[in-house]
Amino acid sequence: MNTEVIELDTDSDIELSGVLTDEQGRVQALWASISSQLFGCGKEGDHQFVVGIPIHLISQVLEKIISGAPGPFRLINGIRRPMPFVRLLEVEIYPTLLTEASNYGLSDRWVQALAEKDPERRQVLQIIGCFAGSKAETLCEGDMILAIDKKPITCFLDIENACQKLDHSVGSDGMLNMTIFRQRLCWKSHP
Repeated sequence: MNTEVIELDTDSDIELSGVLTDEQGRVQALWASISSQLFGCGKEGDHQFVVGIPIHLISQVLEKIISGAPGPFRLINGIRRPMPFVRLLEVEIYPTLLTEASNYGLSDRWVQALAEKDPERRQVLQIIGCFAGSKAETLCEGDMILAIDKKPITCFLDIENACQKLDHSVGSDGMLNMTIFRQRLCWKSHP
């Protein structure tokens, strides 16, 4: 979830696994089958996709495991090992084109700032759901994430990097300083 993946145009229905490399043979992604739940457009239910999962996502977690970063102990391949904490923003987000965000009322100033940061994508990340019981429950469906620590955010990697930066911040309370655009009142029911 919340990951940009690599997709290839192929006429083959064969599901292969392996790696994707650059011209020098350096691994860029794991080629694997993933499952996702789709809703709408007559495609409800679980669907399998073959995609490239960027290697930086996997290497971040592996580095923490190898270095023995603290975390709760888990049984991994029959050996009891610490499973490190991995920080993430506990929301499901989806990229929205800046032209569409402008139609929702996002100011021209923010549209320009986000377009300057990432002229290729020209997008803002919009929240489509929050994890129940998480600290992110103050965020609402439809909120647009504009910046973290006053730096414009335009892709999933920007958010991942901001979350991982909390691990290296002395005295961090684990909270992100976010700039959010909310187009309407947010109603939440709490038991």
